[in-house]
Amino acid sequence: MKVDGRLSDQTSGPSPMLRVQGLSKSYAQPVLRQLSFDLWSGQVVGLLEANGAGKSTLSRILAGQDRADDGVIQFDGHHCHFAGKKDAEALGIQIVQQELNLIETLSVAENLFLNRMPTFCGWINRTALHQNAAAILQTFGLNQLEPHQPVSELGVGQQQLLEVAASVSRPCRLLILDEPTAALTPTETDLLFRQLQRMKDAGTAIVFISHRLEEVRQLTDRILILRDGVLVHDGPTQQTTVTEMVQLMSGTSVTSAVSLTDDSQAAAETNDSRLADPAVLLRVRQLNCGPLVHNISLDVCRGEKVGIAGLVGSGRSEVLRAIFGADTARSGSVQTLRSGGPQRFRHPAQAVAAGIALVTEDH
Repeated sequence: MKVDGRLSDQTSGPSPMLRVQGLSKSYAQPVLRQLSFDLWSGQVVGLLEANGAGKSTLSRILAGQDRADDGVIQFDGHHCHFAGKKDAEALGIQIVQQELNLIETLSVAENLFLNRMPTFCGWINRTALHQNAAAILQTFGLNQLEPHQPVSELGVGQQQLLEVAASVSRPCRLLILDEPTAALTPTETDLLFRQLQRMKDAGTAIVFISHRLEEVRQLTDRILILRDGVLVHDGPTQQTTVTEMVQLMSGTSVTSAVSLTDDSQAAAETNDSRLADPAVLLRVRQLNCGPLVHNISLDVCRGEKVGIAGLVGSGRSEVLRAIFGADTARSGSVQTLRSGGPQRFRHPAQAVAAGIALVTEDH
């Protein structure tokens, strides 16, 4: 790693921990175009993009896994050139990517201390390894995991939390999280957010990449939004609504919620006469759930393949979760041939009993 001398601060007040200036990167086409922003200690920044590779490319560049074609990265006022991930880690920059990097044939403790096992006389000190691992698990709230437990026995959510714990157990001043909650249950997400809040309070800066816009609003102080590789928004989270996030990502005027048009709604209501039609396998009426799902009504007939389209954060997954009972709807009904009448599923087991299966994006 090459670290140049300290550069003069360009802003008054506390100097940023991280300064990115004019960062550009192209593959077959440009994915980052003259990106510039600052990040301060103890700040949580949400990084959003409707599609494309810009946000993941930026995270890899900051973590030393890729190189920019042009631009400057300063850390603590020093101009940095990362030759690899280890150079970034030496400065306290850690990354947790969406694709798990755990070794399932190794234990929880071995994954926590991979490449830094405690040794004694040239041998791995298993006692120290398990004691140190237990302390990390305790701190992170993963008391249900055993240090000697094979990672292959853990659920996907537990593995994701374990990977975060492994990263933050190292010296960590800047943590980059790429879709960390995609495979987590609500309880696991709460556990992660509590840990991130403790890190924030201790001065760690966090870059949080997620397509779950309500989580971004809950966790972050500031939002960066990319569109076609260009930074189109940099502002306080509380001054940016979910609707504005989606509009800024897409560049068009869109609604923040998934709902049917008046014509489609009317068409669905006129089809109520098909209630006894055996061709109708699924009927959804006026389903409302959370901040994104409003007045969903649809019929799915035998042999049909129905597509649900929308931008990231528009509520596609939330519709399916509400139908399946993974999220509890506040009003509306779901009916199948097996359900015995319209109802709202309050648990996935009820949906399964009614003949519904859900394959999630993180299966």
